[in-house]
Amino acid sequence: WERPAPIQLAAAGVVIVALWAASAGIYERFGIAVPVITPSTAFAIGLFAAVGYIGHRRRLQGQFVREAFSRYVAPGVVKKLEANPDQLVLGGDKRDISVIFSDIEGFTSFAEKQEPAVLIGFLNQYLDTLCIEVEKHGGMVDKFIGDAVMAMFSAPELQADHATRALACARAMRDAGSKMQADFAARGIHFGRTRIGLHSGPAVVGNVGGQRRFDYTAIGDVVNTASRLEGANKYFGTEVCVSGATAEMAGGDDKLRPIGALVLKGRETGLPVCTTAESLPAEQLQRYLAAYNRMAAGDADAIQAFDAYLKDYPDDQLAEFHRQRLLNGEKTDLIILEGK
Repeated sequence: WERPAPIQLAAAGVVIVALWAASAGIYERFGIAVPVITPSTAFAIGLFAAVGYIGHRRRLQGQFVREAFSRYVAPGVVKKLEANPDQLVLGGDKRDISVIFSDIEGFTSFAEKQEPAVLIGFLNQYLDTLCIEVEKHGGMVDKFIGDAVMAMFSAPELQADHATRALACARAMRDAGSKMQADFAARGIHFGRTRIGLHSGPAVVGNVGGQRRFDYTAIGDVVNTASRLEGANKYFGTEVCVSGATAEMAGGDDKLRPIGALVLKGRETGLPVCTTAESLPAEQLQRYLAAYNRMAAGDADAIQAFDAYLKDYPDDQLAEFHRQRLLNGEKTDLIILEGK
């Protein structure tokens, strides 16, 4: 029944012709008149009703896909899902995905100072700008939480390169946020930087909710970790926190620099985390790595290495964070974060 309607109708025509031919043969040979008009009519009516029902069901499936995903997923992906709605696996599907969380630094304080109409206009423009970047990179915007955006890759469409796409998207979202920040500052509207957390790992994706309302979303530790990484930026002065799992799945990236092994709230072990560093000159990146590697190895000279580094690059907040940790008695790159 899942074959195209023309094929179904053609097959039905063959059946009806065969029925009439068989009836004529029986009458000619045995003189027995087999009723064919009523069965043929009933068969045709039943067939057209079935084809009509299946067509209606397919249209409903297509409508569901369009309504559920057209505002959040690239048009090309929506077309594929509309043609193959079974890919959605409505009961849930476990797979590796990459998740991005972003928000605006200090947005609550900023929002309290704005008129409602101005605030909503700004926020709509900002969220639309970030959604465009997610769509460009083949991701899906899962939800908005105030000024925060949650996006995921490899859902609903499977993507073998989801980590690479997500990392490129995180950089593009950061740059788009920085440009908007500068544009609004020129108009006298000042708000914070866009901060982003990115993690990759297994999750269950599918429709979650009740009969009246449901969402296509992801459930799993990968989601919570991405959210925690977004919040961790405030400790390091960074804009993007990328888990080591994502960096590894993306095939390595020489424009990332390590932050440390983060013990996030609710975890007991350290998670390797890095940040984007494509804007750093090669010499600066190498010197940071040299100081960091000493710290990671527990070298007592690590603090001197960071002192020397900060004399030449005094604005590096991440390096200053490590220097302060070492001054407070820490000896390695294991960082325990109590807050989000």
